[in-house]
Amino acid sequence: MLGIKFHPKAIKEIKKIKKQDKKFYGRINDTIEAIRHDPTIGDTKKYNLAGYYSVDLYHQGTNYELTYRIDHNESDRIIIIMMFSTRENFYQELRRRLGR
Repeated sequence: MLGIKFHPKAIKEIKKIKKQDKKFYGRINDTIEAIRHDPTIGDTKKYNLAGYYSVDLYHQGTNYELTYRIDHNESDRIIIIMMFSTRENFYQELRRRLGR
């Protein structure tokens, strides 16, 4: 099982859901655990987002997306959760967050 780190803004995004809807927050945590066990379950991104993966979560008619990358260092691999948000303006905000 791989380690997990979070982008500081991703922590805020997920904590906001925790306050609003604990059941959906549980689904998010289940998804993160699934990613820890198999980081390739997400869809691979292309072009200027190459190297990133995303998983779609649907809740109350809204499509959310969780984006992450896998960092390889000398001894292990770590998953970094970069962003969790609705699909509206998702990629524009993600590019801004990544400085692209």
